[in-house]
Amino acid sequence: MTDCLELLSSTPTALTYADSSLSSTLISILAALLPRSPATTVSIGYGHGLLEAYLMRYDPAINLLGIDVVRRIPQFIGEENTRILCGTHTTSVEAMVAEAWLFVYPKDLGLLGKYVRKYEGGMVRIAVWIGPRMDWEEIEKGIPREGWTREVPEDNGLKAYEALVVWRKGNVVEKACDKARPSQGLV
Repeated sequence: MTDCLELLSSTPTALTYADSSLSSTLISILAALLPRSPATTVSIGYGHGLLEAYLMRYDPAINLLGIDVVRRIPQFIGEENTRILCGTHTTSVEAMVAEAWLFVYPKDLGLLGKYVRKYEGGMVRIAVWIGPRMDWEEIEKGIPREGWTREVPEDNGLKAYEALVVWRKGNVVEKACDKARPSQGLV
């Protein structure tokens, strides 16, 4: 379904079917942060999958799996890249083997903390959260401080009221936010 994706500019734009604003800058930053195949990124609460479709179109080496509790129409990523959970009380076991987690406007402010507490013994090395600036301090309260570092890139390709927060686990010293590739004309 990527043929219906419109081109993004560097100016953050609100699009139908996207929870956050989208821009070529945001896609470039996220693509630089996320691991490449065979590693997996799990997008928890992916919604329609529009952001995820842009990411996979920008860099096909990003192995992305969308997890949600309902399949929405239209769907911008294929069924082979999605899993549907049986309810909001459950978590995805795929998160245990994923190296990266992506949370975009989660309805449950404690969801990221829930995943960290349940699966941090797994392979995860990076957790990315996008949402309203006013929410991230509350969300951060649920993240264990020990073993995790936090980055808040300001030039993030989002609207001013939105934040991009990156938590890194362990001794990850590479700052992908600083090495974001310039747009390759794909987004």
